[in-house]
Amino acid sequence: MSGFYPTQEVRDAATGNWVAILATMIPDIEPALKKQGRGHVPCPMPGHGSKGKKFRVFKDVNETGGAICSLSLIHISEP
Repeated sequence: MSGFYPTQEVRDAATGNWVAILATMIPDIEPALKKQGRGHVPCPMPGHGSKGKKFRVFKDVNETGGAICSLSLIHISEP
């Protein structure tokens, strides 16, 4: 056994549960989760929040986990 989880199995298990996963792992993401696809909020990444409203999660965040920070151009989503 390699010690890694099968990628597709993990993705399948996370699909439809991303809001709960992200809220648990990143408590500061809550304002973005409340707006799902309807606007930007301060980025939850350390040091980014003070630089304006540059972060948003996509409207399908619960299915994909997708989000983006325009400040750092970090795009988080399922490939």
